[in-house]
Amino acid sequence: MARREHSLLELRQKLRLRKFDSSEIEPVLQRLVDENLQSEARFCEVFVRSRAERGYGPLRIRNELQQRGVTSELIAEQLALYEFEWFDILQRLLKKRLAHGAELDRKGVAKQQRYLLGRGFCAEEVRKVLKRFETGEQWR
Repeated sequence: MARREHSLLELRQKLRLRKFDSSEIEPVLQRLVDENLQSEARFCEVFVRSRAERGYGPLRIRNELQQRGVTSELIAEQLALYEFEWFDILQRLLKKRLAHGAELDRKGVAKQQRYLLGRGFCAEEVRKVLKRFETGEQWR
């Protein structure tokens, strides 16, 4: 726990892997929450910020948080804080990928589209940013 924030599900799984009895795990986790050493909200906030800064989109981040046992309400709340930034993050990511002279012919567009969709951005925004780049529109 000293290196990074963890969700309750992650901590529960780690303790089970170390063969702790289930009757011992829940009181320990509750104590961590009570002493504010573990916070789902703090974990979610740090996770979203970290992933967004590394160029991941909201769809992928949502999926990863769900796998870590974070509630849908908390996920939606944290992702909403970045709502205005997703398009900018997407533009920066594409700019970085194309900085080395990659061509945007039909094959290149398809390749970039698959990459960006895999990073968790919605198809509509990917199409929008690719179209802006293809038409040579000025980047914001």
